[in-house]
Amino acid sequence: MEIIDLANELIANKKYIESTHVIETILIHNPSNNYIRLNLAQIYIKLKENSYRMRAKFHLEYIINSSIEFEDIKEVVSILMFNVYLTHGGNDEATVLLNKFSQFFTGEQISFINTNLKVSTNLLNNKNSSVLPNKASLFDNFDYAFNNYIINQFSKTTKRKLINKKFFTYGSCFAGNVAREMKTRGICINSFFVGEEVNTTFSNVNLLKYIFDQNLSNIDYYQKLLLSHDINLIKSNLISSEILIFTLGVAPAFFDNNKKYYPHSPDNLKSILRNNNVKYRFSTVDENIEELMKLKKLLIEFTNIRYVFLTVSPVPLNASLLTSSTIVDDSESKSILRSSAGIVSRTDPDFFIYFPSFEAFRWLPCFNNYSGFGEDDDNTRHANESMVKIVVNGFLKMID
Repeated sequence: MEIIDLANELIANKKYIESTHVIETILIHNPSNNYIRLNLAQIYIKLKENSYRMRAKFHLEYIINSSIEFEDIKEVVSILMFNVYLTHGGNDEATVLLNKFSQFFTGEQISFINTNLKVSTNLLNNKNSSVLPNKASLFDNFDYAFNNYIINQFSKTTKRKLINKKFFTYGSCFAGNVAREMKTRGICINSFFVGEEVNTTFSNVNLLKYIFDQNLSNIDYYQKLLLSHDINLIKSNLISSEILIFTLGVAPAFFDNNKKYYPHSPDNLKSILRNNNVKYRFSTVDENIEELMKLKKLLIEFTNIRYVFLTVSPVPLNASLLTSSTIVDDSESKSILRSSAGIVSRTDPDFFIYFPSFEAFRWLPCFNNYSGFGEDDDNTRHANESMVKIVVNGFLKMID
């Protein structure tokens, strides 16, 4: 087989890296053949990594700086070079290149490129912009991936100098995990967690109402629930705190026919299930947002808390009464809570700040083979302690 045929076959089979080795060999024997050099540069650009783009840049500059066989391919070379400069060198280099080779473009092409320059300038200058890495191997190390692809990008718009404030965590067992880890770092923090049956926004808001002596339906339920807790101590810690870390746990809950939340516990679950006036369903995004605004109102009225860091617990549903798949229901549950947290943190950014712990445990592992759960005890609902430590480190970066 001719060596050029081998290169073409590799390209046809999308074995681009292998094809570059073959074409590089051909180029060694034909260094003045700019068509071969252009072909090689195009394949390097397909590979999309910076190291390959730099190689493409080298070969394109070689073609541009030579007069051999350039006339016929000048337009393609210039457009490819513009692409490389824009993605690797930035807009300044791309603008210089555009000015240098504007004679090779038609008016329509220049208009198109200028539009791309404006779009990319806005993208590069927009602190909210980011790009997903295209290699799964970049996610091999959880610590590296979490800090580089979540914290370093996300904290550009959410960073606050709050490290010396007094914190309180509340909402679910994951909030308790965060509190324990932060205490080991010397952070002034208190926490409050009752049980897994109190992990909806509705139940957590009702608990705050009970703690602050507000009118409340089903008050007997909350009195019984908090019998073993020092209510005065919890109230005192809440009042004196400045920052709340609030974890949203689950979206499904019981509601009566008037769409009013109906609290449940292991003790009353059977009777609730027999009650035709009570229905178990997904709460909606709007309902959860409404509860978060009630939370804000209570905190402002009764405490010194003026910032709430919202997190979504990565811990999955233990069971569900909605479909035959707990995993499917858990996906919808977390989607509702994540949407609610995102909306309030965008519409009320001076009070609510979203912290992406959920994405660390449930999204980063999708790109590689580590799990967010069960490393310590093989329990699918216990977050790995090593990952909790890394996530807390990321949170401290955001507030320091």
